[in-house]
Amino acid sequence: MSQTTRTLHHVYLIPGFFGFANLGDLKYFSHATDVLAHALEQAGLQAEVHAVKTWPTSNVKKRTTRLVEQIAERDPDGLAQIHLVGHSSGGLDARMLAAHPAGLGLPHAEAIAARVRSVLTIASPHRGTPLASMFTTVVGAQLLRVLSLAMIYTLRYGRVPMGVLARMAGVLVRLDNAGGEKDPLDQLYDELLSDFSADRQQEIRQFFREVGEDQSLLPQLIPQAMAVFDATIRDAPEVRYGCVLAKARQPGVGSALAAGLGPYSQASHAIYSALYQFTARMPADQLNLPTPAQSQAIRRFFGQMPE
Repeated sequence: MSQTTRTLHHVYLIPGFFGFANLGDLKYFSHATDVLAHALEQAGLQAEVHAVKTWPTSNVKKRTTRLVEQIAERDPDGLAQIHLVGHSSGGLDARMLAAHPAGLGLPHAEAIAARVRSVLTIASPHRGTPLASMFTTVVGAQLLRVLSLAMIYTLRYGRVPMGVLARMAGVLVRLDNAGGEKDPLDQLYDELLSDFSADRQQEIRQFFREVGEDQSLLPQLIPQAMAVFDATIRDAPEVRYGCVLAKARQPGVGSALAAGLGPYSQASHAIYSALYQFTARMPADQLNLPTPAQSQAIRRFFGQMPE
């Protein structure tokens, strides 16, 4: 194919924590790849959109190394301009590649970084998250596995069984109050897994085995550790950056009523409330004030500045 007919832009979609490109016929980015490709075509751009296969819970450097390798494989001639879209911790991978390729120790990393034109992060933990501290404990790791399987279950069947949801909410409440229990989480995991076909169970078990072998991303996402990351990874001046924020509603009487009064809705709300409380424990010294322009944009979309 001649250079004049080659794709000029390559967009790479980078999964976040516990992310997978595909798990059986379940796709992390679902229809996003097709929708984005169509939008780019409508805008008159020659572009290809690629979903990246990453290490689900490995550290940022290892994940970014794999990102570089896949870019090199998909554009061996190095002719396309590169655009990185990272969800959650995938945004950290994108930032590292664009701003600090030399630290990866790969011969082609700097040449690839030189072709990065934009970085878009979506709900990325740029300041870290207190949830990471909780998930580094033995019980927290078990809880994370159950929550992740529940997400996979929901993608497959629409919703987890009421009994499982209620017990999951109970475990979360006890985890906050007394440190939690391990056995109930194992039982919930086995119960959810049993509803999948034998082949799918094997795929899921293999996925979690790979996760169990390397969870070095978790310590990096602790707020104090991310302060070091932010001090090291500075925005590359020639790259355009965008950051999509998500604001969660503070749980209370209003959110409980809005969720619905049915038992399933209330159990879901209990899980949401517990995770919100864990996430809200952000150290005050790790919160950086946005610029005036950022503050104006946040108020325009959310109506107020988040606490």
